Amino acid sequence: MVLGISTLSAGWQTFFYAVSIGFLVLAGIGFKSPNERLRLDCLGLALFVFVFFWNALAAT
Repeated sequence: MVLGISTLSAGWQTFFYAVSIGFLVLAGIGFKSPNERLRLDCLGLALFVFVFFWNALAAT
């Protein structure tokens, strides 16, 4: 199966890493989101790992 995706460019990787670090820092200082079901540390980790998964999927 061939997917029509390519690896993320350096700009997009930087964006996702910066947003994930921002979420992790906000979670670390104790900022709470209005929706308690969404934890900022989990969202930050998901965005951080997303880049690795996307690039691995595009490489196959």
